Amino acid sequence: MITKYLWQYKPFKWLFWIDDFSGRYEGKLVYQYKDNNGNLQTGELEHIKIVSQSGSKINVSSFTKKADGSLSSPSINKGMYVETTQDGQHYNLIYNYHNEGSTEQGFPPHYGTEVIKFINDGNEKKLSGRYFTNRSPYQTKGEFKDLKWVSNNKRHDF
Repeated sequence: MITKYLWQYKPFKWLFWIDDFSGRYEGKLVYQYKDNNGNLQTGELEHIKIVSQSGSKINVSSFTKKADGSLSSPSINKGMYVETTQDGQHYNLIYNYHNEGSTEQGFPPHYGTEVIKFINDGNEKKLSGRYFTNRSPYQTKGEFKDLKWVSNNKRHDF
């Protein structure tokens, strides 16, 4: 009961050392990869992260919105490490994820790693960070720019 429902309320929240990251974050994903001809491809896409949290677990689902308005296949975290930043003011979320890929979108299943800084300045929550994948034939990497908390709505649609 405590880790699932009561962890975010007094006096139980004093048992946990991390902030509540829950919610929907939206912003930009900047990516780069080499195409099949070895040419560097870069771009920027709208990006969504859905964070669900309990007292004992944090789940992150990530999506990008493509130029035609459709959403990419989801990337879902597999394990998580949380640490405070060196200044003790924020948190780093470090995790591996899996994406099942999409035959429609032309990319295979892959794993990746994200290192995200969670910033809560009291008035605004936001995420920023970097990622890389083991996509074949060429690795993709990039960064998230100022993903801002927009709501507690955890739906995947726009």
